[in-house]
Amino acid sequence: MIVFVGFGIILACVVGGYVAGGGELIVLFQPFEFIIIGGAALGAFIASNSTQTHVLKESLGCLKVLMAGKKYTNARAQVDREHVYPPLEGVRTLKSLDTAKFDETVEVHMRLGVNVRHADQQLRGTLFLPHGTGRSVTVAVFAQGEKAKEAEDAGADFVGADDLAAKVQEGFTDFDVAIATPDMMGTVGRLGRILGPQGKMPSPKAGTITFDISKAVSDIKAGKIEYRTDRTGIVHVAIGKKSFD
Repeated sequence: MIVFVGFGIILACVVGGYVAGGGELIVLFQPFEFIIIGGAALGAFIASNSTQTHVLKESLGCLKVLMAGKKYTNARAQVDREHVYPPLEGVRTLKSLDTAKFDETVEVHMRLGVNVRHADQQLRGTLFLPHGTGRSVTVAVFAQGEKAKEAEDAGADFVGADDLAAKVQEGFTDFDVAIATPDMMGTVGRLGRILGPQGKMPSPKAGTITFDISKAVSDIKAGKIEYRTDRTGIVHVAIGKKSFD
């Protein structure tokens, strides 16, 4: 019975690796391997039948092959994890790797070494990328009256007031950025538990709470992005596509 528990742990790790790999069974972090080995060892240690132990060993061997996809393995072999790559060399190395059949998004992750528990060490702002992010951005605008029409004319994908807020409360979050006029924040504020964790809550610092709806929508569509430190003091931001020159 406990042997099956071991297999259950292994299966859970396979699913986790599949999700983390974006559709490929890969290991992104060593803890996955430790959990897999631990799960198999648990079953093998308790199993008294040598045949069962052999099956566990064979399963572990197959899983380790599955969890390391060819493209991931080849790409990892071409990167020296001990070497500090200058930006230009890093980009050239990235573009030389054959890792997917689609045009991948390039991200920058910066560990700043700050303590975000202190307000004066929190970092948040916006910037314009000269060529955008390489992907279309879906914008939702909470506004009413003339401002709603202004949002539609500027190219907003979703525009509404209480009706749009009701849709969000029902689970609709199929947009990348939310903008709101100040007079709508009484309604939008109630959506904090939904939009906050997804980083979509409008804020003055990001310029997404404004009466200048036309400019806000146009700027975001043109490549304006928001950056902020997460709870560990790291900034994560997408800077473009792998196909960019």
